[in-house]
Amino acid sequence: FNRSKHIIYYIHNGIAYRYFPDFDVDDRVIEVKPLYKLNDEVTILKMDFARRYCNRNSLRYEIWTEYDLLLR
Repeated sequence: FNRSKHIIYYIHNGIAYRYFPDFDVDDRVIEVKPLYKLNDEVTILKMDFARRYCNRNSLRYEIWTEYDLLLR
């Protein structure tokens, strides 16, 4: 695993922010989040912008929770 080199810009309430995903693995951009945060408004917004960024750059976006980490 390599720390992600991608910077994803998103807008929330009219303010621009930068989001740094956790890891890069080959053609995948990976974000690790606890399961309870997946329904958070800001988390959903960042995931949406990250998916669009990855689609534009021929990358796959993955979200791993604590359960995914236990299975790996």
